[in-house]
Amino acid sequence: MKKINVIITTLFLSLVPVKAQEISIIGHGFSKHLENHNFNERNYGIGLRYEKGEYAVQVGDYYNSLRKNSFYVGMDWSPIHTNVTGCLNFEAGLYAGGVTGYGYSVIPVAGLQTAFKCKNIFVRARVMPDMFYNSKAVGAIEFGFVLKQF
Repeated sequence: MKKINVIITTLFLSLVPVKAQEISIIGHGFSKHLENHNFNERNYGIGLRYEKGEYAVQVGDYYNSLRKNSFYVGMDWSPIHTNVTGCLNFEAGLYAGGVTGYGYSVIPVAGLQTAFKCKNIFVRARVMPDMFYNSKAVGAIEFGFVLKQF
């Protein structure tokens, strides 16, 4: 499985636009299942995010709700951008991608995402339907730090 993750990451990075506006490191934190069936809701992990305008691609690894490692690749589209106050900005949109570690080789994921950003720090929340484990819906929180802006 690790070889597949390296291959997918290499392909992912080759598709990333060379002129990204931001490169960020992501820390995965927590999830909440609408109906908790003894899921793990501390989903620590790490990822990389490349952002340009309304679009971003992200790749990473985390400890999932079934207490297994998951590898993911995804894309965000955030057409809504609003300055709340001072340096605090809000953005919202959709995301889609694929993830391993849930009993299938790769499962599709998609949902809504929002973020609050201030300078180089942000918090992103994701919400998606849970199609596989009868939990109705699951939400996740991740934290980010912009490493470089172009």
